Amino acid sequence: MNPHISAVFEAQREAFTRAEFSSYARRLDRLKRLKKALRQRESTLAKALKEDLGKSGLESWMTEFSVIESSIAQAERELK
Repeated sequence: MNPHISAVFEAQREAFTRAEFSSYARRLDRLKRLKKALRQRESTLAKALKEDLGKSGLESWMTEFSVIESSIAQAERELK
């Protein structure tokens, strides 16, 4: 493995072992903020998907946004 990548992984591993896990409220807040940010930027993201991948607005919603929102909702339900 590339020495730089190994160093990055090791730094991430060390940071993870030192870090305290966020509280339930903080993790829930982050999920809600992520959902809000996605909705606020949906038109910009849809435009980029159209330009880069040729996806229509409906296709973007069906294959990208709805999947992400569903994943966020599931994470909220399973959050402990």
